[in-house]
Amino acid sequence: MTSRVHEPPSLPLWLRLCLLSLAFGLRMGSWLLRLAWAATRTSLAGWLQISYMLRDAIAPLRRKLPGALRQASCALFQAGTSVLMGILRLMRGLLWPTTVLGATAGLALVLSQVDAPASPAQSHHKRGAQGANLTLDNPFEQERPTLTDSQLRRTRAALANADKNGHKKALREILAAQPADLPLLHRALLRRTKVSAANFKRVLRRIGAAVPDRHGRFSSPVKGKDAKKETDWLEALSVLDPASLPEKLVLARQEALYSVVLTRALVATGRSEAGSTILLFAYRHGEAFRDQCGRALRAMGSAAVPSLARAPLLKHPLTYRIARYASYQLDRLNRSRPELALANADPSLQVEMLHAYGEARTLAAVAAVVAHMDDSNGEVRRAARWAALRYVSGRPPRAAKRQLKLAGGKKTERARSLYLTYRQLARHELAARLATLEIKAGRAKGQVDAVAETLRREHDGIALAEKLSVATDERRAQAQRQRYEVALKLARTGRRKTAVAQLDRLLALQPEGSERGEIARIYLREGEAQLGLCAEGDRACHARAALALGKALALLAPNAASFRRAEAMRLIAEAGRDEGSGRRWRLERALMLDPGSELAQKRIDDLRHQHRSSMKVAMSAAGGTSLAALLLLVFWRRRRTP
Repeated sequence: MTSRVHEPPSLPLWLRLCLLSLAFGLRMGSWLLRLAWAATRTSLAGWLQISYMLRDAIAPLRRKLPGALRQASCALFQAGTSVLMGILRLMRGLLWPTTVLGATAGLALVLSQVDAPASPAQSHHKRGAQGANLTLDNPFEQERPTLTDSQLRRTRAALANADKNGHKKALREILAAQPADLPLLHRALLRRTKVSAANFKRVLRRIGAAVPDRHGRFSSPVKGKDAKKETDWLEALSVLDPASLPEKLVLARQEALYSVVLTRALVATGRSEAGSTILLFAYRHGEAFRDQCGRALRAMGSAAVPSLARAPLLKHPLTYRIARYASYQLDRLNRSRPELALANADPSLQVEMLHAYGEARTLAAVAAVVAHMDDSNGEVRRAARWAALRYVSGRPPRAAKRQLKLAGGKKTERARSLYLTYRQLARHELAARLATLEIKAGRAKGQVDAVAETLRREHDGIALAEKLSVATDERRAQAQRQRYEVALKLARTGRRKTAVAQLDRLLALQPEGSERGEIARIYLREGEAQLGLCAEGDRACHARAALALGKALALLAPNAASFRRAEAMRLIAEAGRDEGSGRRWRLERALMLDPGSELAQKRIDDLRHQHRSSMKVAMSAAGGTSLAALLLLVFWRRRRTP
């Protein structure tokens, strides 16, 4: 039994227009009254000025009466003209705002009466997006910062106190940082302080932290069994009582605790850019926080690899030491080999790593970069090709040369290179990979080393990179075409499910292929066949049909002949998949897109029949209930009659 939702009664359109006209008239009347009052005040001021002028002109009336009258008349005319022009300017200034306001109000009232059915998907998204920071209607909206300068100041003030509850609340706020908060955290961590490096080290030694000396060597003050146990700097600084410290170290304790919290907030963002900030902070304040920064970098895991790879590019007086420290942290992370680092990263992080290797032109990453030029992921493939071009373009690097010692204590006459530069190594790798592809394709014969040597003599590094990209694309296109032919054969033989599964894999590997139109037609036939087999109420079958038709719509061009029919069938499938009031809207929209759709018309007729049947059942139930109540009342009254 269905129940109607009783909505509050609404006023008719003509009555709303009358009320709006009345309100607009009252508003205009108030404006006219204000205008009249302004004109009256202006007129009074003008006549007062005229009276002053007449009083000044009375004295010479005895001698020069005609001249005085002429002067008074001119003054009167000028004053009246100025008053009239002021009134006209005021009316002209108020005319357009009142007209625009009235037209806007009338248009808004007319548009509010248009009761167009809203999309159920849009209404669902709007309900789900209430109270959220990001709207679901726009998936491309950028993330918004969650931290502000005032919040950081409050956190800093809360950490300065000894209240543990205040510490926990401040930590919850700042450790919930998002990637959009990175610039603010960067500025806060690399701030200038009044605390000296010596005072920082004294405070950290009091909590048992490992602090380097002036030579950069660590000497932990903890002795005995707990020497290998790492100290939690955040907890130790939080429980450290400021009252037990000298006056000079109280501020040092506050600044150290705030810096440790900011370091952990940077790690919580999960972005690779945070690693560069932590690296720079490790060599501030006399390297007092270097141990904590190393822990933070290792806590980031693979996300710290791009920043560590870019360490030689940092603009810092101690860049050489920072680069050596970054190499040490890569070794601690077991990511010093680029092949291993790329193998343990997702595609988005692989893109960042390849860009970092290309920017720094890392010598150890040449083989890994060239190997990823034929990656299955398009973004990774493009990043690897860009990095390979970085290796073979630009100013040629200088190779370290020395005279080699020979037997008998002699040396070579000319200095020779001790090792290959990154450009020479990149040319060797590109030529070897291209020679392998040429031999497999049958375009070259012989050993790989001989063909690679020929390619190195004939082409420079940029040409080798371009030819390798073209060769890999041709090989991938040929393999794609073979898989596509197999899928077409399966679709022709009636094995559509297997064909659709293979086409899904093909699109995942190469979404911008030239066979998108034919693949869309296969998806369309599969969705149409699924929809024809679906019975009323079979939501799983309708879901499969909607999925296949959605894939077809994603591949079809909006101006294609079958686009409207595919959209109509998808709406019919979604109407069978979902329940609720959106079914009627989808079916009517499908019938509008494809007026000749018998299935959509049949489903709409079924819904109308169900509605009439439910109304009949409801009315019958209501009538039966009323009759039973009436009989019960009559029987009860007869029982009470003596």
